Amino acid sequence: MELELEESEEFEIKVPQESVLLFPSQNGIGVDELKSMHFEVKNLIVLDGTWSKAGRVYNENP
Repeated sequence: MELELEESEEFEIKVPQESVLLFPSQNGIGVDELKSMHFEVKNLIVLDGTWSKAGRVYNENP
């Protein structure tokens, strides 16, 4: 018996406050700025894929 998966399934992930996204953007904050804010990074989120695909994932998921 085969299971059919929908082409796209939506889900929601809760991201802890100590998380940062590694991705270039106009509103990005550099490592030095994080250090000066005494922000401790506990989770690093990296979008895996080509820049084009990662950009699409970034833009489609607020």
